[in-house]
Amino acid sequence: MTSKEMAEEINKEIQDVFGYLNLLRDSGITNMFGASSYLVEQFGFDKRQAANYLILWMQSCKNEKV
Repeated sequence: MTSKEMAEEINKEIQDVFGYLNLLRDSGITNMFGASSYLVEQFGFDKRQAANYLILWMQSCKNEKV
């Protein structure tokens, strides 16, 4: 796998995870601070990876206008 292909795969994964987190937030099913367990279940991440994605998503939300 080339570095370009790897980057595209990572970007796709981030888009999928962020899309899922946006849907989860909009659904009101859970407080988003507890959303990492949903990522573990949905994507099969370990707890650390799920927490890292959640932190990254939360940081990206700081710049959104509510």
